[in-house]
Amino acid sequence: DGLPEIRRRLVAIRDALREGGAGLEADGVRALVAQEVRVATEGINATVADVVAESFEQALERHEMQRRTSAAELREELREELRAGLAGEVARLRGELSDRADAAARAVSVATKALRKDLSAEFDGTIQAIQAELGRAAATCR
Repeated sequence: DGLPEIRRRLVAIRDALREGGAGLEADGVRALVAQEVRVATEGINATVADVVAESFEQALERHEMQRRTSAAELREELREELRAGLAGEVARLRGELSDRADAAARAVSVATKALRKDLSAEFDGTIQAIQAELGRAAATCR
């Protein structure tokens, strides 16, 4: 029974009592009232239980939605923090690699210059030795 039905029964009881029981004996009216009150109470209890259960389910649904929303927001915040952290780390590593590449280029340049100098000195020595040998050979031939 819903609240309208309960209300209708209680109004009927009230009206019957106002009319003096409509010829019913007092015990019969009391029994009728007691029965209607029991039925009304059971109906009210059932209605209240339904309302409480529905409210509880709605509260659970709201809580679950809030939890999901909070979890989604937390995941998004973590993603943003990770993106920012990774972007910073990538920038740091790029800078470090750039510095290392510059240092390696300078080392190769210095090594190349030293190798050229060594080869040039060795080449000059070889040229002078060949010229001396040619000079001796020319002197012998004269």
